Amino acid sequence: NSQTMAARHVDRLMERNDASSINDDDQKSKNDWIDMEDMVLMPNFTAAMALENIQNRFKNLESKGGPQIYTWVSSILISVNPYKDLGLYSPEFFERYRHNVADVPKTPHIFAVGRMAYRNLIHPIGVEPKNQSILISGESGAGKTEATKLLLRYFARQSQNIVGEKNEKKKTGIEIKLLYANQVLE
Repeated sequence: NSQTMAARHVDRLMERNDASSINDDDQKSKNDWIDMEDMVLMPNFTAAMALENIQNRFKNLESKGGPQIYTWVSSILISVNPYKDLGLYSPEFFERYRHNVADVPKTPHIFAVGRMAYRNLIHPIGVEPKNQSILISGESGAGKTEATKLLLRYFARQSQNIVGEKNEKKKTGIEIKLLYANQVLE
């Protein structure tokens, strides 16, 4: 089962990084960081605590509608490949991250990374637009290609919104460039 395969991968990472080395002081405050969406806010940030937080978010948070596969470390997004579709990339999710306003959720998501990059490229606040880069790395099977495709889809949909509904079928320059970039991935 894909859920079990992803959980085993997280367990292997925990073993490799000796997550059992969490000391008593860390254990006392464990409830404070068991579900940290942004691990920068953890009281004592160690590799063991980070890995356990990621594992807990992935395995134990069914009350939040399923595994939480995304976690922030400041502006860095950590993702656990669930090896199945969790319904996190629907048009409803896109709409949550489409607008360039402050009330957009800060919940960790691949679309949040896309939104930040797109906003800084097209609509920076108080500064000139700047070129943007997104680095996607991971082991084989970590979901790098899928994450890249999701970001390309996000940017293509965002560029469609600029054109407006009247010209919706006409592809913008950004959308065409992004669609050509997808060929490089294959």
